[in-house]
Amino acid sequence: MAHPSIGRAMYAIHQNPARSWSVGDLAAKVAMSRSIFAERFTQVVGEAPLRYLTRWRMTLAADLLRSGSSVGEASRLCGYGSEAGFSRAFKIHYRQSPGGLHPRFDRSHAGDHDASIRKSATIQQTRS
Repeated sequence: MAHPSIGRAMYAIHQNPARSWSVGDLAAKVAMSRSIFAERFTQVVGEAPLRYLTRWRMTLAADLLRSGSSVGEASRLCGYGSEAGFSRAFKIHYRQSPGGLHPRFDRSHAGDHDASIRKSATIQQTRS
């Protein structure tokens, strides 16, 4: 990293993405004023600190969901206080709901999945 202080701030974000970071927290962590830190971070990284944090959280969340984590677990591990808030942020970022990335939900076979659920329900009803 071209700027050691910004590198330390990014390391802190990556080590604890679930923490409720503020620009002030990150600036204090690297012993810089809030305004100078925000300006320098944006210059070095190409985006504002909290925008970077959100993008990193969404990247982690997508990886968690693709590997089978639940929406609730991804939400918690990425620092969101509620599944609803996380789902809204995820949908804004990726233009799809978080459930759409889960490996158990394959949109190309969504109709097949619905049909198998109906078939299973029919079999259960005939057995009872």
